[in-house]
Amino acid sequence: MNISMNDEIKIERDLTLAINAKDIKRALFLAQTMNNNYPLNARGWYLASVALMAVHKDEAIKAIRKALEIDSENSDYILHIAKLFLSEKKKDECFKSLEKLLELPAIKSSLLIEVGMMHTHFKDYTGSLVVFERAVEIDGDNPQCQFNLASTYRFLGKYNKAQECLEKVIELNPSDYEARLMLSEIRTQTPERNHISALKFALDESSARSVSKVPLYYALAKEYEDVRNYEASFSYLSLGSTDKRQSMKYDVNTDIAIIDAICDTYDSSAFTAGIQGDESHSPIFIIGMPRTGTTLVERIVSNHMSVDGLGELNDFALELMGQVKDQGLKPTSRLDLIAKTKQLDFLKLGQAYLSAVDVFRKDGACFIDKLPFNYLYAGLIHLALPNAKIIHVQRHPMDTIYAIYKQLFKEAYPFSYDLSELARYYVAYDRLMRHWYKVMPGVIHPVSYENLVADLESEAKQLINYCDLPWQEGCLDFHNNKQASVTASASQIRHSVYSSSVGKWRYYDKHLTRVSEVIKQAGISVC
Repeated sequence: MNISMNDEIKIERDLTLAINAKDIKRALFLAQTMNNNYPLNARGWYLASVALMAVHKDEAIKAIRKALEIDSENSDYILHIAKLFLSEKKKDECFKSLEKLLELPAIKSSLLIEVGMMHTHFKDYTGSLVVFERAVEIDGDNPQCQFNLASTYRFLGKYNKAQECLEKVIELNPSDYEARLMLSEIRTQTPERNHISALKFALDESSARSVSKVPLYYALAKEYEDVRNYEASFSYLSLGSTDKRQSMKYDVNTDIAIIDAICDTYDSSAFTAGIQGDESHSPIFIIGMPRTGTTLVERIVSNHMSVDGLGELNDFALELMGQVKDQGLKPTSRLDLIAKTKQLDFLKLGQAYLSAVDVFRKDGACFIDKLPFNYLYAGLIHLALPNAKIIHVQRHPMDTIYAIYKQLFKEAYPFSYDLSELARYYVAYDRLMRHWYKVMPGVIHPVSYENLVADLESEAKQLINYCDLPWQEGCLDFHNNKQASVTASASQIRHSVYSSSVGKWRYYDKHLTRVSEVIKQAGISVC
């Protein structure tokens, strides 16, 4: 009996080590040995599920179910199966597991954070709010709990509550510079009410800490712009963007080459070959460079009773890559990938995309996918979903470039932290969009941000008409839309249309001379 017990402990230990070493082949062998010899060892089934995740999700789910049959109240096992359901986009099953977790006695705040984040993944911000509020109730001195709650309040437009949480975060952890940046962003600062002194003090203190100063630089740039000290704003922004750029490995030439390859691959002949896609009329894609008003357009259209606004989804790109793999195309490089996508079964791609986003949909006849970067895939979207609506939001190029430059996107949009790279990328983006208009005439509906804020009703009616929907006056009340927003515009779209952002780049024109030269040399007007 003692020998058997020792063997059981040894196999479990070795299995754990194999999983940690990512030696999947050995882990699967040990898991099978463990489960065959010790079928009542719940942890053995759990570890088997962890090993199986990498190769067979269905078998991983079966294994963790075995563990739960033996130990149904184990929070690690329940959380694990919830994560498996999440990875498979099985929303109902995931939420049932999360409900079971919330019923456990003496639940810890760390577990509540996990639960809340899974609600967020499914865009259930109301659900995540309830969970994060509970986390703060039981562990109010945990800065992570307070920060997550603040973020959710912000997404839902509850700015006063978000501010209270952020102030608590900073009190608990003065070096949480992400919290200081969010605090700067949730409202417009004034000369009488701002955080400039506190931010400069934190910047001085940051020298003694091994944390990035980048969020502090961006926060100071934002607050100085709010109080109209544009020189100070640009100075701090330059410091922040330079620091951020130096921490990244990125070559704008690669992105430009990709855009050029897309233009070469998807020429006019690609759209006259009788390719069949899915005939659904449900999708509405809103594309364009970030910070151009895509969120504003989304709020207007999603305030229509027949439209669900799903926010920024990366599902089209994910399903594109999934179909490339499933259809055995085997690209050897990123440029080869572009060439081989032309061989795709676009009907399957359209169907795969619709299936992937179905988990986020509510009851609207149409839904919006507002990922700006989908401009890269506009041609493929049209081939896969020929009846989908594609709305392209444009803004003055210099306003666009500066609005992007002053936004800290973290890991997204790597071209945004150097003005020269940003200008070159913008020229390539403009070239791609002109290409799409040429090879797909009449497919994409252009929207001018400047025209939209100057004549909201007329532009909104054109938008709704393009979407083949009957006009509803509620589309003009977009600022009362209760839907969550997780974009950089989250603190702005709760207000009615304003024109103060039009032409703001001119406050910095002497710093943008080279940028405007690059833009003009490409034949793009900056007047």
